[in-house]
Amino acid sequence: LKEQAAVNQILAARNTEQKELISLLSKPFRHLADYPPTLQELERNMEESQADRGDTQRAVQVYRKMVDDCEAARKAGEIHLELLEIGIEGLEGGREALAGLGPLLLVASSVQVREGGLEEAETRTALLFDSAAILLLKRSAQSQTYVFVAEVRVRNSSVGRVPKKLKEVQISGEDARLSLSFGSQDEAARWVETMGGMEDVATDGPSLALGS
Repeated sequence: LKEQAAVNQILAARNTEQKELISLLSKPFRHLADYPPTLQELERNMEESQADRGDTQRAVQVYRKMVDDCEAARKAGEIHLELLEIGIEGLEGGREALAGLGPLLLVASSVQVREGGLEEAETRTALLFDSAAILLLKRSAQSQTYVFVAEVRVRNSSVGRVPKKLKEVQISGEDARLSLSFGSQDEAARWVETMGGMEDVATDGPSLALGS
């Protein structure tokens, strides 16, 4: 939170914890999950010739995407708070360096990462920050904490999904060349869309598989 000190003061005055505040603020977004099944049931009971049938079907897809986007944002926010609290083992600069990366936009908890032209992939947690930085982490088996692996800057890079491997995203630039393989095509598309909206990141670059 940007105004953490002020928020803490208000919470203390009301004897409320930050987790409770976050839960209350997230209620409207959680309610979105009710819309797709409700609209599906409505569409199921419509006549084939009903003029609004097509719009109802499209509304289901729109609300599903909204639910997925809100869930991704919620997950990123929770993990960011956790990391700011417990830190990342091996990250130079510690919590200050983490806070300096700006808001955490997306989290992929189990992504297959290939760097350069390497064929072997490693399972990592990938964090995408507003500063166009990706942190790659691994879980410590002993302490269950996050361990720093690498930081990748995606500015001045091109990003895109690999043809015929739409779960895989390639990042190619002067300072970055790696492939991220996600659990679903939707997740891969969300990462490409988010990175493509950043300054000095293009989505129309080469999308050939790494090592080709």
